[in-house]
Amino acid sequence: MTTYSLSSTSEKMKLNNKIEDLQKEAPKTSFCPILSSAENLTELYEFLTAYLGSDHHLLLMENHVIVMAPVKDAFKIASGLSTALTENFYKNHTVLYYRNPCSRSHLERISELQDTSRSIVQLDLKGSLYAVEDLFLVRILEQIPKEDLTQFLETKRTSYEKLSYELRLTVRTFIEESLSMSRTAKVLFIHRNTLTYRIQKIYQITGLDIRNFQEALQLLTLSYFV
Repeated sequence: MTTYSLSSTSEKMKLNNKIEDLQKEAPKTSFCPILSSAENLTELYEFLTAYLGSDHHLLLMENHVIVMAPVKDAFKIASGLSTALTENFYKNHTVLYYRNPCSRSHLERISELQDTSRSIVQLDLKGSLYAVEDLFLVRILEQIPKEDLTQFLETKRTSYEKLSYELRLTVRTFIEESLSMSRTAKVLFIHRNTLTYRIQKIYQITGLDIRNFQEALQLLTLSYFV
């Protein structure tokens, strides 16, 4: 197994050459990197090789495994990987993907994936599957003094913990759908009145109105840690 790195110019060239070779084999396909990490990297690489049928599109990095996936299938592959890892008892794993096409180079994207993964570990976030676009707030939170972040979490944690899985899912979906009532109801396959009831219930429990942008940010922050 060849291990790749971004630690030097020569290592970057080696990685870039490998990606270019993959691109030449499928010139009509736009590839996008997906980052996977787990406690045992060798085990993870072997598992992903078996799951994908080969290691042809895998890049073994120093602390992660990168899957070069077609852009159009990025979410499907990332969510499938995360589900498979969970079902095979890889509890402490992370899968990071890009939801939107990106004009930057593959090396820049891999570097961003690695930086974002470090932020997830640093902040000890709860969860396993993330879109990079959803974690901009996380990168900002990492710059906040730890005691200030801890104080905020201690103040709000108890009420957020009272939210059921259904209400927590509503929080994440409502924010992902840009606070849109109609789109959120459609994604959750519920009536708009049901969504209104859930939003009122979230407010009753937490004292935060998710329809307000500032309060939605507080709920999003809590969803990362609780």
